[in-house]
Amino acid sequence: MAGVHAARALRWLDEVVDVTLIEPTGTHQFLTRLAAVAGGVTPIEQASESLDTLVDCEIVVDTVERVVEGSVFLGSGDQRPADVIILTAGAQPSRPPINGLRHAVSLRTAADALEIRYRVPKTDAVVVIGGGPTGCQLAGALAAGPFNVFVTLVEKSGRLLGGFNPALGARARKILTDRGVSVWTGRDVVDISPENVMTSTGLAHGLPVWTGGFEARTEGLIDAPTRKGRLVVDHVGRVAGFERVFAAGDIAAHLDGEDVHPMSAQIAVKAGRNVAFNALQMLRNEPLTTLDFTDLGWVVDLSGGQGVADLFGLPLTIPGLDRLVPLLHDAIDVRNLAQLGALHTLWRDVSAPDAPRANNLTRR
Repeated sequence: MAGVHAARALRWLDEVVDVTLIEPTGTHQFLTRLAAVAGGVTPIEQASESLDTLVDCEIVVDTVERVVEGSVFLGSGDQRPADVIILTAGAQPSRPPINGLRHAVSLRTAADALEIRYRVPKTDAVVVIGGGPTGCQLAGALAAGPFNVFVTLVEKSGRLLGGFNPALGARARKILTDRGVSVWTGRDVVDISPENVMTSTGLAHGLPVWTGGFEARTEGLIDAPTRKGRLVVDHVGRVAGFERVFAAGDIAAHLDGEDVHPMSAQIAVKAGRNVAFNALQMLRNEPLTTLDFTDLGWVVDLSGGQGVADLFGLPLTIPGLDRLVPLLHDAIDVRNLAQLGALHTLWRDVSAPDAPRANNLTRR
């Protein structure tokens, strides 16, 4: 999210600046839609879009192995010089020391979502591990989708959506349980097998899906200090200890007062755009500006025409108002797609060339 918005902002602000976007899949993945794709309530073609249809710049399909001042070293062995570097490597699923965690499918990428969608019809139950926004969205989508599976949602803490107002977690639990989801809170996962999840209080049967948290991709990437596993950045988005390297999105510890902003699409979009502006200002030898992260609220679409939200600090928890949340989620998605020039994905023909490619991803 941060990377593609940064690249588009740079091209929009200055048509002459030379922009290179490095991404190992060559696609932009619509993270806010992945749970719905995995659960079968959104077409698979809406999981991702080729970057060359979204950004008018050089696109390099490769991994970044190392970043130093003025250079980016790629997995292919190439070295790319740069006047300014913006790191937007995002986050990856956390891997705590749980026995058998390798058996669980994660949900972070379009390929993950398609793999889950391919495997769910072949089982009779799914165990979603992690009761944060991603886990709740996936459980809701599976319960509302076309697959006849029993869903268990396991959360270590005592409530769902731990980072939100407690009322939102309680309402999410009510929505999910009304759909037949078995919600287990306050239970540690101690062992995972291909078809079962052993918790501290009992066994849950089903395909295990890990949504228990994410961590920034910083290890070995750059010699810079971190906070909560994310790169320390200053008020303009510059990485601590560097003059011409910025970071934006999940990889960066963007400050919210004395704390750090959570990893979210909203923060990533704002950071990508603001840091792109500052990168351009640096190229022009002009003053940099403080990043703006005005919080508009949070929306968690649980599919099935329901969800929970916090708008400007006001939680939507009254029964009936949850019907507004999917509309808000759709409006946010449409706005984001319009900003990316990707509105065509909303009505793209499923027989388009991308469809076979998406189907093939599920057979890896």
